[in-house]
Amino acid sequence: MQYLWLLNKEFDYLIDLFESTINKTKEMKEETEIVKKVKRFDYEPKLYLGEQITTGGNYYYIAEATNIETGIKNIQLVVINDLIDGSKVMEVENIL
Repeated sequence: MQYLWLLNKEFDYLIDLFESTINKTKEMKEETEIVKKVKRFDYEPKLYLGEQITTGGNYYYIAEATNIETGIKNIQLVVINDLIDGSKVMEVENIL
């Protein structure tokens, strides 16, 4: 049972990381291409793919993205870099 508890804690961390990073990006005033992309969609994480250790760690997600203006849904790859001093969206790419 302790193993399941650890899995749930890790899962909670991954979901919190995704949601807090997306929300922080939507609040940014800078207008980089990634920030513009993130602001156009509402995201729901569907699948965590894994991580890659780089400067910090890159976390890979598959997310359902709903266009705020049109309501059209698509599937996107979202890459989040998590550092000690914060996290940021590194890449957003349409898959479907």
